Amino acid sequence: MSTPSLTRLTLDGRNFIRSCIHNSNWFVHAQKLSHIVITPSGAVSQFDMVTVHSLLELLSTLPKLAKLEVSDMPFLDCEQDDVIHLNPEGLSADLTLTGLRGDAVSRFLAFSQGDAEFIRITRCSLTSTSSISCAVLDLVEIDVEDDLTIPLSDFDAVELNVCDCAGFDDTVLAVLADGGPDNNDFTDQVLRSLYLTGCRNFSLRALGHMIHTRAVAAAAGRLLDPISTLHVHNGPPLTEAMRSWFQESMESFSWTVAQDSC
Repeated sequence: MSTPSLTRLTLDGRNFIRSCIHNSNWFVHAQKLSHIVITPSGAVSQFDMVTVHSLLELLSTLPKLAKLEVSDMPFLDCEQDDVIHLNPEGLSADLTLTGLRGDAVSRFLAFSQGDAEFIRITRCSLTSTSSISCAVLDLVEIDVEDDLTIPLSDFDAVELNVCDCAGFDDTVLAVLADGGPDNNDFTDQVLRSLYLTGCRNFSLRALGHMIHTRAVAAAAGRLLDPISTLHVHNGPPLTEAMRSWFQESMESFSWTVAQDSC
């Protein structure tokens, strides 16, 4: 099998493992592959499972990989002393990770070289997460039991989108507002745009405090950028006073209230 001109590949997890990992001779010669989509395959046997390291080793042989989507794929546990032999250039692809359990997300992120334009994490476990660096970070339907302060304590993104995450609360906002003892050590020095959809468990006071604190730090040169774009959809009720303050403080602002909050 020879596919030197293949640029996009979509397979379910079981067939990807059988066709591309267990029989990888053809795959490593598909040097033009730029977009890989691994879809759910339902229940799988041990034979149809690999470690995250095995998958990443294979992907590291693709120099043009720009987009990687992995959905509901079970992985074997990695041994603590597992050694992963990677292409020195690592993985610079945009990542869309859905329904991954255990520490799979952190292993994908640890392999990322930090120059991805887009990372989207949906319904994944966030028990441990490596630092995240990208232009746009989406967190979608993260379970309330997964602590959002874990990924948001060590990330860099110009735009943060949080959708239907009940765990986005005042504790998370406190992390974003914390500049350390000298008010110059904020998480995400470049965050400019914040989009919240279906998040209702934060207070107006905590959100306003976070935005104000970062704006003061940016004005003093202790932070690269203040947050200048805020869009909240299906959020908590907003007082007129706070609406006026946000409108005056933001370059771009909108806020809609969830129906059952009215």
